[in-house]
Amino acid sequence: MSNGVDSEYGESVEAEIAALRDGDILLERFGGDRVVMREVVGEIINAICVEREAFCSAIEHCADPSAFAARVHDLASSLSPIGLPLLSRRCIEVELMFKRGEQDKARDGLAELERNLGELEEALRTVQSAQ
Repeated sequence: MSNGVDSEYGESVEAEIAALRDGDILLERFGGDRVVMREVVGEIINAICVEREAFCSAIEHCADPSAFAARVHDLASSLSPIGLPLLSRRCIEVELMFKRGEQDKARDGLAELERNLGELEEALRTVQSAQ
């Protein structure tokens, strides 16, 4: 398990998320358009809330592996507008664990992603309230 750390680059998912607290980074990614940025950030916050609940349920109830592989894949895609390559890559790793039948590792990965999503939600709410 990576524990959020990308050893190849020495960066972490947590640092990647923390960097988003600087609203200027997100604003730049949206070409300076505050309205679009706020709308997209709002949609991502809503999606995060849904996914966090689903992940907690999957961890507790050993949910359908193929369904959760697809959910985690979709989450990775949803994160692309805000530029979180390490978190997206971690999602793909968890997706592959599900597909390979590594359910215990995948559930551990979901727990890690759920924590990361909590941090991301907090960071995005901070940015949204400052704009």
